[in-house]
Amino acid sequence: MHLVEKETIRKLQEGSLRAFEQVYDTLSHGVYSVSFNLTQDRFLAEEVVQEVFVKLWGSRDKLNIEGNLWVFLYVVSKRLSLNKIRSMQRQRIAYDGIDENMMITPSVEQDIFHKELELLLERSIADLPKQQQIIIDLSRNEQLTHREIAERLGLSTHTVRNHMAQALKNLRRKLQHSDAELYLALIVYINKLF
Repeated sequence: MHLVEKETIRKLQEGSLRAFEQVYDTLSHGVYSVSFNLTQDRFLAEEVVQEVFVKLWGSRDKLNIEGNLWVFLYVVSKRLSLNKIRSMQRQRIAYDGIDENMMITPSVEQDIFHKELELLLERSIADLPKQQQIIIDLSRNEQLTHREIAERLGLSTHTVRNHMAQALKNLRRKLQHSDAELYLALIVYINKLF
């Protein structure tokens, strides 16, 4: 289980994209499982998968052909997942720390706030590249899995995951420039939607 042939690791060290894809196809599900088991959040887990394989590519020349690549990826995915959890906890603490007077409590105001969140999110999604917009729409509105989206669009699951992770990263980056209360509410809102 989780074994990658030495020859594949050697080719990866040399910069072979085909070897990288083989490693990804073999080990990405395991990396996702480690991260999801820790974070209990599929989008955070997908971000971790992307970051783990970016780190793998960046440090491919330092890989030990005799070593177990899965152990390396396991350690990196666990560390990144724990970092994501800590980051989310800090965001929640910041969100919980917002003065209750600033929080919208009456239901009419909640509806307005919800509509503002939705509008801001829709505008932000509209600024994404077209492919990311389509993938977000299929995931969010049609509740399709990455595999179903890949089949519908004729893409690989890997490509769909990358587009989704990049779209979420772009949304978070774009929405960060909103005011603090709105940004925190949007992060919570996005995590519930996706």
